[in-house]
Amino acid sequence: MEDIRDLNKKKINLSEIEVFYKIEEYKCLCDIVYKLISEGILIPIKKNETNGKEPALPLAYWLKLVEEDNSFYIDEIKYKLSTKLDTSYYLKYISKYKEDREYVLRLSNFLSQSENKLKNMISLNERSFEIWGREKFLRSEGGKRIIKNLGLGEMY
Repeated sequence: MEDIRDLNKKKINLSEIEVFYKIEEYKCLCDIVYKLISEGILIPIKKNETNGKEPALPLAYWLKLVEEDNSFYIDEIKYKLSTKLDTSYYLKYISKYKEDREYVLRLSNFLSQSENKLKNMISLNERSFEIWGREKFLRSEGGKRIIKNLGLGEMY
């Protein structure tokens, strides 16, 4: 059976359910709606009118969307990144972590393996190349934003 949550809607009405599942018999519609309610996928909207048939079905429902499992990323942020990083921003905004992950991991590895290099004063471009392999990353490609998100000061 197809998953009605694929519609990516928050609210759905009875006729949309009927069309989605290509239902021709009312008994089949009742069976599907009751099944989806019992699974917690559909939540009848209270104070909404019913269709007037027997058994009566509410005309509108909340559709519980599929929640993305981010446990892998949460564990990675909490337990695999350098303890020198303030990870609270990325724990709060997992989608931003996913976007920046490659760069955060490179910075974390640098801090874990080469922190002593930070004692040497070098140019911004050199430090950027040392960490990310790209001279302009700290200056103009998002490096400053990532450093700020991780609660770090200047890295050169």
